[in-house]
Amino acid sequence: MGKKQHKGFFYYERKYKRAVYFVLSFLFMLGLWWLLSETTFKRSGVIPSPQKAFAALSEILKTQKLWTAVNNTLTKSLAGFFISMVLGFVFAVTAATSDRFKHFFDPVVSVLRSVPTLGVTYILFMWLDGRKTAIVIGVLIILPMLYSTMYGAITNVDKKLIDMAAVYKVSKVRRITGIYLPAVTPYIFSSAIAGLGLNIKVVIAAEIIGIPRDTIGSFIFRGYNMFDYTALFVWVIIAVAVSFLCEALLKLIMRFCMPWKYENVKSVFKVFRLIKPKGEASNK
Repeated sequence: MGKKQHKGFFYYERKYKRAVYFVLSFLFMLGLWWLLSETTFKRSGVIPSPQKAFAALSEILKTQKLWTAVNNTLTKSLAGFFISMVLGFVFAVTAATSDRFKHFFDPVVSVLRSVPTLGVTYILFMWLDGRKTAIVIGVLIILPMLYSTMYGAITNVDKKLIDMAAVYKVSKVRRITGIYLPAVTPYIFSSAIAGLGLNIKVVIAAEIIGIPRDTIGSFIFRGYNMFDYTALFVWVIIAVAVSFLCEALLKLIMRFCMPWKYENVKSVFKVFRLIKPKGEASNK
């Protein structure tokens, strides 16, 4: 019998590449964090050590305020995100089918891209309360990105496939499910993943300025105001973890919603395979 082959690092690196490099990246950031806390910022205490931060995090996990804060922040973030997704999709479809609307809406998108976030946040606080301001500012920031991505995806659908569908008299439902959805869905999910993380950050920034009660942003501001850098750092970690988990969940949903991801051509052929030209049908 031959000797049992030893499975070293490179074997597992090839088999579990994504997981291996995720762990290595996490360890690198953790090591850099520890190094900065023990050298450059040790005397000032601005960056607490990982041991101190995780001890404070374990105490926060035992309290109800963590789940209340996460729930309040996520509610506003998801509300703004879904509003932006719906508006971005509606505006993108309308612009793709109407040049007049596109020419009318393009300056609006340019203005939304250019406005300073903090300036608009302060203006909105004069009109709305903290909760509504966080939702509205999130919509204003990510709507232009979602609209541009969706519009580009819709207008870049292969024209030959659309012409073929017209020749074979494919129904509108089958055109949408067999041509447009496989082409547009990957772009929608990629923009949604980026937009969700950005929206959470914008909402938390608005919470820090407006200081609504029992939110992630309010606890970050409280830690800064009380010079409690450990609490401040822990709530920043919580914000990063919430954003990371939301993006991971959205990526998981994307896998279930795109069974054709690597079979775009095959999904199109499935549409046309059931349809025969009139001449061929009559000959048979």
